[in-house]
Amino acid sequence: MKAVDRQMHHMRRIKEAYNSAGIKVSLTLYILSKRYRGKKQNERKEYYWKKAQDLGYFSTANTPGTLFNEILFDKIYQVDGFEPKKGDTVIDIGAYYGDSAIWWAKEFGANVIAFEPLPGAFKELTENLRLNHVEDKVIAYNAALGSGEKITGGKGKGTMFNYADLEQTLETKRLDDFKFEKVDIIKIDVEGFEYEVLKGAVETIKRFHPKLILETHSTALRQKCESLLKDLGYGLTVEGRTVISDQEGFDKVTNLFYKHRR
Repeated sequence: MKAVDRQMHHMRRIKEAYNSAGIKVSLTLYILSKRYRGKKQNERKEYYWKKAQDLGYFSTANTPGTLFNEILFDKIYQVDGFEPKKGDTVIDIGAYYGDSAIWWAKEFGANVIAFEPLPGAFKELTENLRLNHVEDKVIAYNAALGSGEKITGGKGKGTMFNYADLEQTLETKRLDDFKFEKVDIIKIDVEGFEYEVLKGAVETIKRFHPKLILETHSTALRQKCESLLKDLGYGLTVEGRTVISDQEGFDKVTNLFYKHRR
């Protein structure tokens, strides 16, 4: 996609996002005025923060006010056959500030094992678990999952390296290095490292045949992941939301839902 087309798509998404919150926005002023942009962003943050609280979902002051948007309002994971039952075990890889982990624990009574590599995000994650009274349902690890090898950052390598509190070389652990009694669902949203995470989870996937929720960040990554999953006996069940990416090295971000073909 050409740079101009990407910019136009990005601006349309901005307008749609504000319209959904009932906030009128001038794209011209949004582009030209930093003060105007900040004011509108604060209005939107306040709107969704209050809306989430009305539904019983709480977050720290340092957590983005739109944390629960995708989960509660865009409903990106509300797909038939991929919502856990009470007592199911969900592995949340790339838990960020805890939105999906909290939702699965609170709404469905699932037991969640969450992995988040960024120290700053992990700190807020643990506090958000406390605020939502799900500490007994969610076990959180401040760890980066992958193939067990070191990952070096760079263009097209993923957005985690853009954070100031993360070094350009990342130590990873494999999901297979952890012991589980059962695994019903695995969700992977790791900003371009999805293939490495899958490689490090092969034995766990073979043992439990869990449902997989995978967010791929480019067409090339999707093809690599689907090739590996096909070898493991998996087939695509649902193709969810797709968002065009303007990050260098990535063309589109897609939520994909897979089941094992027993």
